[in-house]
Amino acid sequence: MKDQRNNNNELHELRRDSDYSELSNSRTIVESEQKAEYRELADKLGLYSKIVEQSTNMICISSTEGIIEYVNPKTLEVTGYAEAELLGANTRIFGSGLKPREEYAELWKTIKGGHVWRGELYNKKSNGECYWEFVTISPIFDNHGKITHFFAIKVDVTEQKKVHQDLSLAKERAEESEILLRTFIENIPFEIWACDVNKVGILENKMHVEHFGTIIGQSLKGNDTICRNHVQLGENNWERMMHGEVINEEWECEVNQRQNIFQQIAFPIYKKERIIGIAGLNIDVTDRKLAENALINSEVQLRRFASHLQNIRDEERNALAREIHDDLGQILVALKIDAGLLKQKLLKNDTFNCPADILEKFDNITGLIDNTIETSRRIMNGLRPQLLELLGLEMSIKQYLCELENRHQLKCEFVSSTSKLEINQRHTLILFRIFQEAMSNIVKYAEATLVKVELVSLKPKLIMEIVDNGIGFDIEHSGRPDSYGMISMKERAFLLKGKLTITSKIGEGTKVRLEIPYLS
Repeated sequence: MKDQRNNNNELHELRRDSDYSELSNSRTIVESEQKAEYRELADKLGLYSKIVEQSTNMICISSTEGIIEYVNPKTLEVTGYAEAELLGANTRIFGSGLKPREEYAELWKTIKGGHVWRGELYNKKSNGECYWEFVTISPIFDNHGKITHFFAIKVDVTEQKKVHQDLSLAKERAEESEILLRTFIENIPFEIWACDVNKVGILENKMHVEHFGTIIGQSLKGNDTICRNHVQLGENNWERMMHGEVINEEWECEVNQRQNIFQQIAFPIYKKERIIGIAGLNIDVTDRKLAENALINSEVQLRRFASHLQNIRDEERNALAREIHDDLGQILVALKIDAGLLKQKLLKNDTFNCPADILEKFDNITGLIDNTIETSRRIMNGLRPQLLELLGLEMSIKQYLCELENRHQLKCEFVSSTSKLEINQRHTLILFRIFQEAMSNIVKYAEATLVKVELVSLKPKLIMEIVDNGIGFDIEHSGRPDSYGMISMKERAFLLKGKLTITSKIGEGTKVRLEIPYLS
């Protein structure tokens, strides 16, 4: 019995040990599972903490009263504050004071009402510099739905705002530039047009439409009317421009039942190195052309009139020379003969003892008459050189130079490479008058001591050069307003269809060069 009791006790002990072992094992399992959960939770919290700490956005957690309880390193980096300066401070520390209070009131009303607020804030850094940030503020609730904190994620958008403002400003300026350009194009006093590489019109101004009609959206291919009356782009010109050439030509077309002349400037439009279209200007030059033609006609008439005046002047000179020769010359010769005869009679009359002073007076009178004859001959030669008719241009030039040497102590040299000039009397006279005018200017103004005159025949030209060693003058500011010597020489050269060139430098003398057509 006793043994039975002992056995039961042992069995009871074994069962109790077994139950205790099972309970211990269960506790161990639960504890292991809890530790795993705690470890997993700690890992997640560590990960979340790293995410917040290493976030590229600013993160700030505050109480419901706006007291800062946490900021991440990015917040410290952007704002420049130390962590100790921010923790425990009110979020107003970031305020720049430049945002209206009403907006802040709306912000707090939104988040305290349990809603998320998103918007831009213009805040201030620790150094006083202001910056823009885009902020999302979310309320944090406990298990009972009560707001315990506010969680703010902030992104520095200062650069983006600057870029946006620059883009807005650039867009505004571009719009203004477009308005200015469009206004300029519309009001410019000539036609402007453009077309793409497919010959479809893409641009025109008001004057182009008024004169030629619209080309916008119209193809120039095969449209002779548009090609002829709008942009005058034949295949030849189009190919030239598509190869980079600029067209600058005149063309005629009818506008408002009037034949007009246009100066067309057309050119390729490039994008980088690729031609993307053709543009052009049509400038109405009809009135200008009419004015130019009128001016040319007026100039021709003036030159003809000048030629007529020169001819009349030469004829008057010839008439005056003939009167001096025929009338004054004969009178002077008659006076000289009569004075000589009277003197001879006095000397032969033995009854009259003629005083010596009277005879001397007769000699003086004869001398004065000779001087007058010589002066009249010189004047007559100046008006109508007789040698020019008798001996030609070269001998007349030589005689004129000899007289200058005697009267003005001016050394003169003459060189001629022509054996015999074969030009008519009128051309000979014009050449001599140009020579006379040039020599007259030298005597009056040049203060020269040496003059060289050269006559050269170089087919198909005859060249006359007159060079002096005088004081020269400034070609750009030459002559007095009432001095027409050079004008006269140029007009005479024009009558010969020649070219007169005058070159001079102060202190280096002057050269007059005349070139006229000449075939001997």
